[in-house]
Amino acid sequence: MDSLKELLGEAINRKKLNKQVLAGLIIREVNIYLDRVYPKAQRQHIHGLSYRADVLVIGCLNSAVAHVAKQREEQMIEEITSAIPAANIKKVVYRIVNRFPEESLIE
Repeated sequence: MDSLKELLGEAINRKKLNKQVLAGLIIREVNIYLDRVYPKAQRQHIHGLSYRADVLVIGCLNSAVAHVAKQREEQMIEEITSAIPAANIKKVVYRIVNRFPEESLIE
């Protein structure tokens, strides 16, 4: 018979995995939204980077793109939460970055 510690450990690992899957789905949906809303020239300057503890992080190559994204933030959150009801985005952080991760990681 499994010990309580082992059973709880498995449940905790499943919960952590579920959070990781949810975060991946949210980032994917954010990038789909960005593809739809931004012209191709601007789209190269903005990407969803991470989601953790109800905070969505969006990377921008310059502050002008971050400013435009901030103006569209409410619409983005509404569309993401309608597509993924489990998404509980309470805050969006716009991080100015020098470059994005490899393309295979963000698509």
